[in-house]
Amino acid sequence: MIAFVNGTGFLGGIARGYIAGGVILLLQKAFKPLPDKEFRGLKAIFLYPVVGALIAGTIMWYISTPMADLNRGMMTFLKGMQTADPILLGLIIGVMCAADMGGPINKAAYITGTALLAQGNFYFMAGISAACIAPPLATGFAVLMNKKAYTRDERSAGYVNFLLGSTHITEGAIPFAAKNPLLNIPSFMVGSAIAAILTYVTRITVHAPHGGFLVLGLVNKPFLWVLWIVLGALVSGVLLALIAGHSAKKHGGVVEAAGVDIFGTGADTPAAPEEKPAAAAADPATVNPADILNTEQVEFDVTATSRDDALHQLAQMAVAKGIATDAEAVYQKYLKREQENSTGMEQGIAIPHAQDASIQRSAMLVVRLSQPVTDWPSFDKQPIDTLISFLIPAEDNGAHLHFLSNTAKLLTHQSFIRDLKAAKTPLDVVQLFRHPHLDD
Repeated sequence: MIAFVNGTGFLGGIARGYIAGGVILLLQKAFKPLPDKEFRGLKAIFLYPVVGALIAGTIMWYISTPMADLNRGMMTFLKGMQTADPILLGLIIGVMCAADMGGPINKAAYITGTALLAQGNFYFMAGISAACIAPPLATGFAVLMNKKAYTRDERSAGYVNFLLGSTHITEGAIPFAAKNPLLNIPSFMVGSAIAAILTYVTRITVHAPHGGFLVLGLVNKPFLWVLWIVLGALVSGVLLALIAGHSAKKHGGVVEAAGVDIFGTGADTPAAPEEKPAAAAADPATVNPADILNTEQVEFDVTATSRDDALHQLAQMAVAKGIATDAEAVYQKYLKREQENSTGMEQGIAIPHAQDASIQRSAMLVVRLSQPVTDWPSFDKQPIDTLISFLIPAEDNGAHLHFLSNTAKLLTHQSFIRDLKAAKTPLDVVQLFRHPHLDD
């Protein structure tokens, strides 16, 4: 709140988040000599929040003026570009949107676009959306073009990105960018710039700030817009496939067991060549989410006052069910994932997930809230009342990609969503995931 009141905008919000996190980590080290058994409650309820807020707030107070100036300068520059040459504008927007995929540079373009959208400029947002959708689609095309250059788990992630990208979720491209950033990020930039430039040149307008291909009804030239996005994604896909092929050849092939961490831990977890991962080696079509779900992991009428409260209860539920040993660690991983991009989907459903060393086994929790929470961002801006949560151990062989992918496919069917909402007992939910009736 301090960040935005002082005019520092989203840059201040990002800075404040990192500052607050850093302060808490330092306080944890400073208060480590205090016995955890006697002072754990005091540290969690009083010392960390009060002292942390005082220190972080003081730091933000001192840096608020330069942050505000930087934020206003960036926003002014981008607003001034709305009447610029469409090729130059598309190049700038494409590079910015693909530079960090949800980070400060991407957010500068996106928030400017939403501000101009509110002022009636539907032209600017069209290019931003195109530039954001292209990267995840590019990963899907890349794994299709050069399957041998990618591991099994990377291919699965690429296929999932077709779904994520088409709904304007760029996070699926991050693991691919992080794998070889010096070459892959410029490849994403090329495709995003092409999509944005062609969108601006042909004067396409989009009346929605998010939603991807779900909001084609609000696009003045929908088929042309999709064509430009796919064209940009294909160009990036070709570059990514060539880079991956060269890298695989240079290193003597691909280690098939290598994992792609789409849960945000920032590290791949390759297994030894002689190991054969069980779940990841299975045919994705045969991997059923019900394999990691039982009736004890389904709860109805859970009372939550907010998104964070719901996530906290999920973490506590994981410990109570013997899935994890540290509720706070799981809760922080939930929050980190939400900060990267909201897991709110559509029709009141969210798919929060966490990967942590304290998680003992892969598991899924299904929770129905007694009252929807309204502060959980979702595609259709509807309150969230149903949670499908995945809990993944730190050392995972990649099976979670199949569980996540197959669950995402189930949620594309209205009949499945209706049955999930109508389930009356935990057994109904487990049976639904095991034998879904997909009649639409």
